[in-house]
Amino acid sequence: MKSTFFYTYLVLGVLFVTQACKSTKTQEPADHQTMSIEELAKNKLGQSARIVYNKTKSAALVMAITRENQLKEISSLKFFVYDIASSTIILEDFIAQGNVEWVDQQVIKVTKIPGVYNPDNPTSGYFFEVATQKKSPIKN
Repeated sequence: MKSTFFYTYLVLGVLFVTQACKSTKTQEPADHQTMSIEELAKNKLGQSARIVYNKTKSAALVMAITRENQLKEISSLKFFVYDIASSTIILEDFIAQGNVEWVDQQVIKVTKIPGVYNPDNPTSGYFFEVATQKKSPIKN
């Protein structure tokens, strides 16, 4: 009789522990393929995210200006490049000051403005080729 109560309490205890440890958090999608680009932009960059497609609409540049640093006068730019065909983010970056733009249908120019002006190198940055997913520096 004692062993029956012991096993009953043991089974109830195991059930209680397994139910108490069960996660109540809902699973977010593991990849970006289940979200639209608008939802992805909103989730990663917030309501101020702006989507700029290339001419063929095969890729999109998604960006948002933020002011997360201590000096609220200096804006930062968060952005990512999204490949429409594969539904993946192929580049994600953050620059303290600068600009990001399409220069043709497969190339993005990322211009960084330095905090201290240097006449020998007024700007820096890189070009990003969407097709090859390679960066090359801007030559002044």
